[in-house]
Amino acid sequence: LVLSGRKIRYSPEIKFTHDVSIQGRCICPEWKVYYLCRNLLLLRKLLPVPRIFSVLSVVLRLSKYLAILPWQRKKLLYLYFIWQGILHGLKGISGKYH
Repeated sequence: LVLSGRKIRYSPEIKFTHDVSIQGRCICPEWKVYYLCRNLLLLRKLLPVPRIFSVLSVVLRLSKYLAILPWQRKKLLYLYFIWQGILHGLKGISGKYH
């Protein structure tokens, strides 16, 4: 919306439920971490001003996803999706990839 010149209005009365299931430390299903990583990086690239996330906050968020690796059910698949999400985010690739 912002890229097309529209303004975003903050409305505290609106309740939004994010569908990423984090039961304890597990992100399920594993492919969701791909979109979390990719979109975090794409947002910085597509919307350079105003910066929603600092470089430090991006690094910390990606570090968190790596730190919870031991609690994931399918560790290699989870790691693969983190890697792909980071690569696609840095290259500016969007779309459905899972």
